[in-house]
Amino acid sequence: MDSESSIRCDLDAPSGRIELLCAVLICLASILYAARYFYAMGTASLSNDELYSIMHFSSQGVWTVITDYHVPNNHIFFNLLQALTPGSASYDPLRARLWSFIFMTAAAALIAHFFWARKIPLAGALTVFLFFNPNLLDLGLQSRGYGALFFCAVGSVSALVGYFEKENGLNLIFLLILTVLGAWTVPIYILFAAPLLLCLYLCFRTKQILLGGLAASATLALLYAPVARQLLRESAGYAEAWGGTFLSIAAVVEAWQLSLMPLAPFELAALLLAVAIAAPFLLSRRVGPAQTIQALRMLSISAVVFFMLCLLLKTPPIRTTCFVTVPLMMVGTCSFGLWMRARWPNVATVLVSVVLLVSTLWVNCYRLSTFKLIPLENWRRTAKVIQKRFPPGTQVYANFRPHFLRVYLAEEYPITGQFAPQAFASRKMIVVSNPLEKAAERFDPTSEFPSARSFKIRQRRGSFQRIWYMPLKRH
Repeated sequence: MDSESSIRCDLDAPSGRIELLCAVLICLASILYAARYFYAMGTASLSNDELYSIMHFSSQGVWTVITDYHVPNNHIFFNLLQALTPGSASYDPLRARLWSFIFMTAAAALIAHFFWARKIPLAGALTVFLFFNPNLLDLGLQSRGYGALFFCAVGSVSALVGYFEKENGLNLIFLLILTVLGAWTVPIYILFAAPLLLCLYLCFRTKQILLGGLAASATLALLYAPVARQLLRESAGYAEAWGGTFLSIAAVVEAWQLSLMPLAPFELAALLLAVAIAAPFLLSRRVGPAQTIQALRMLSISAVVFFMLCLLLKTPPIRTTCFVTVPLMMVGTCSFGLWMRARWPNVATVLVSVVLLVSTLWVNCYRLSTFKLIPLENWRRTAKVIQKRFPPGTQVYANFRPHFLRVYLAEEYPITGQFAPQAFASRKMIVVSNPLEKAAERFDPTSEFPSARSFKIRQRRGSFQRIWYMPLKRH
């Protein structure tokens, strides 16, 4: 009996049905939590980076998106989709994050299909649970293109493993397309995709792979040609402007930790990262199809090469490297699933399935019961409070990025860059103070008006924004 038919028989057995049931329940609970997060992100204020991307790129049209790279905020492919979609100038959270919602949903669907096709549903459910964690959801659902990177990375895993298993030309084409789209979104994606294609070529040495890789390289060169000089200038000055983040191997663990297990101790996160990298090399051919295991090893090698290149460059922001943790996670969970299917007795499979079900249900129930999304920057809420608490015509003094507040604040509330003590004292002016301001620029009216009061608007960066106002005088 071949391995595939053996696996089908296992799933048809009572233990296999229990495993499948547990996997379905884990996925449903994870989807329920993800849906809650999607809904919250559809109403939460856009962050500074999201607002900047819309303001300076996608709202300016296709030509600006593909020819302007004056800052690295222009994630070109993602912003191009935004520009081509009706409402490209909208700052409504649901509209602005629509494509991110689509990419994250598609990535999760690809993960589920990948594991189901290999008849290891419990490993797939565990992967969906890990993928739908609050940190990855927060990053992937932002209107920044990171969701597109997650989709490209997950799709590359599916395409590469599929090519190793069947040498299907469609898988190669899919992999090449994802390489171009991922690198056109954020250039650092090529540091993962290039080693992956090189590994694929070294394993098969076919003309199709070689020509496909050259075609992908030429396509990227053409796509980046309009912004090549700007890209080189930004790359050259990035270290001086923003400093280095990948200064030691601890940064690799930090990326893994940030993406998948923010509450885990550093040592545990490092151990699980090492296990995920090593897992496919510990599998024997009796555990699963040799082609699948070889593909998992190539993915592991490509991820390691990616992080080595990041350590050489030193400058990549941690958040831009998080997409690679998803293929590594899939490598680890797929290796676990193949090992469990081939080696574990039925009783052990049932026991682990039930334990994982109970554990993940508890985690998701806890997440749902304590759920509260606090935006990175809460401009939208600040504008709503102003419009609710103060009459139209009230002047707003804001000296920190007032254009972001203007996006959400009604025109009846003029924003000024100059503080007028008399207007403030007579309740005709309020002050919006942001803790991200430089210390020298922060404005605290209590030095001149000790009786001033404030509303605090919670946000993650700097804890809160503050709206200062003068209370009504008591007679």
